[in-house]
Amino acid sequence: YLDLGLERCRRHVLKLYEPVFQDLQEGILRKDYKTQVQELAQSCFGITPEYRIVHESGPDHDKTFYAEIVLNNRSIGQGRGRSKKESEQAAAKEAWTKLTRD
Repeated sequence: YLDLGLERCRRHVLKLYEPVFQDLQEGILRKDYKTQVQELAQSCFGITPEYRIVHESGPDHDKTFYAEIVLNNRSIGQGRGRSKKESEQAAAKEAWTKLTRD
């Protein structure tokens, strides 16, 4: 900035971040399902969902995790994945679909 001036710096930043700005404009950058479910649960029910790993299968180097999301002592979604985080996201996606169904 000091060597090149503000205008050149501005053009560089706009060029660098143009794809991000376009994505924002198109609404592509969305929150992950866990965040969406948590915000919905807190705003509608005043509680935070709980994630539980209910089962693991496979050898240590190739595990599959099974998770469920619990809201008010009820399972509202299940998912599986190669990591705990991935399985929780899958469970949250199922829960989000159920909770936002018309």
